[in-house]
Amino acid sequence: MDIFAHGLWTGLIFNRQIKKKKIFWPIFFGVAPDIFSFGIYLTVYFFMSGSLPFNNSTDHLNTLIPRYTDILYNFTHSFVIFAFVFLVIWLWIKKPFWPILAWGIHIIFDIPLHNIEFFPTPFLFPLSDFKITFVSWSNPYIMFINYSLLAILYFIIFVNRNKIKKLAASLRESYKIKKEK
Repeated sequence: MDIFAHGLWTGLIFNRQIKKKKIFWPIFFGVAPDIFSFGIYLTVYFFMSGSLPFNNSTDHLNTLIPRYTDILYNFTHSFVIFAFVFLVIWLWIKKPFWPILAWGIHIIFDIPLHNIEFFPTPFLFPLSDFKITFVSWSNPYIMFINYSLLAILYFIIFVNRNKIKKLAASLRESYKIKKEK
């Protein structure tokens, strides 16, 4: 899945559990696996060439991407590494740091949405090379479905928040009226 969709899904999933002021950490962990694997490569590429290596297909990227990106991708997209980091942080701060679960959610989304040709998700690294591959997130139909679902779900949240605000305002108003009588 692309990094923007990861950020939007993370915001959607964590929006009710975390106060708006604390949404940074889940979104950070939701996009971090891609930032710490592809982001380094893209930053270096941009500063060396002045452009980004994109066109309408990801096929050409396989030959351009350096080996270190592959290695970083293995570490950032592994449930084993994620679980280890989650437990270390838990032991260190003596309570679970729930926003880091967005990293695990990132991996869950990537498992079926990366095909064998372009970075299948190594979710069992370093214990196994086993990878599940279905369809690429860059398939136009998948992207359409993904962003349509996001738009619908964000719209529902927006509408429901407004309804809840209106309901709360009317309850406060009716309480004031009863109190005055």
